Amino acid sequence: MKILVTGGGSGLGKAIVEELNNHDVYFTYFSSELESKKMCNKHKNLKAFKCDLSNKIQREKFIKQIESVDFDVLINNYYSGKFLKKHFNKTSSNSFIDEYKNNIIPVIEITRVLLEKFKSKGSGLIISISSKALESPPIGSSLYVCSKAVIEQLSVVWNNEYKKYGIRSYTVDPSFMRSKMTNN
Repeated sequence: MKILVTGGGSGLGKAIVEELNNHDVYFTYFSSELESKKMCNKHKNLKAFKCDLSNKIQREKFIKQIESVDFDVLINNYYSGKFLKKHFNKTSSNSFIDEYKNNIIPVIEITRVLLEKFKSKGSGLIISISSKALESPPIGSSLYVCSKAVIEQLSVVWNNEYKKYGIRSYTVDPSFMRSKMTNN
């Protein structure tokens, strides 16, 4: 099975990649180059792509690199930013626009490419990582929670629109876990 994991170099993404190491796993990372290389050296069926998915040029280059791969599963784990930032009333409108550009657009663009591949072969699985924080958002998490809420609803849309082509889309809502993202 060929699996693409976005944001697979550290935290939850790294744990996902390591758990799936008996498959052909392609994953993106940005700041965890040493860890990603160690993972690939340990498991020869892993392929790492250094890419800042919030950077449009890097994202487009990455998409071109994976367009010819016949993936079976997409795991949308990528997130760029911190879990807690500022109270909602101190968060600028531009911060919400940046959140959308940095964390929603990459998911949309990568998923769109893989949906077309899945549709043409009549099967595929999309798993998007959301968060239990949607149930009771902590103070200062409005950007993160809004981003995860959009991804969760997109997953519902993808499932409804593409199940007739043998494509399933689900979300996983992990609880709080200590990682670089939550260190503040």
